[in-house]
Amino acid sequence: MAIGVERIPAGIRVPSAMPRMVRVHQRFPRPRLDDVPAGGSSETSCDVKVMVARWPSKSIILWTNAGASLQSGTRPQDKVGARRDCLEASAGQLAEDLGKFFKGQGG
Repeated sequence: MAIGVERIPAGIRVPSAMPRMVRVHQRFPRPRLDDVPAGGSSETSCDVKVMVARWPSKSIILWTNAGASLQSGTRPQDKVGARRDCLEASAGQLAEDLGKFFKGQGG
């Protein structure tokens, strides 16, 4: 099940080998996100997976994942902040991977 479809805006040069439409699919409805008590603190870890495929042929052209783990306090607001920071770190890693891939494709 796709979580989003983005069209490439007009005016952006796209190599002929690149699909005009890219579908991003996440295998699970949500990324893995765990809070584990560790002594007087908590450890938050996450893992996000992304697949890019051509549409409508549904051929996978990229499968990548990224994860992070960090320490936080035990208060609810500390855990919320740690979850956000963990997902942002993973998203940053994914952005680097996707950027390298698309540059390698001539984009």
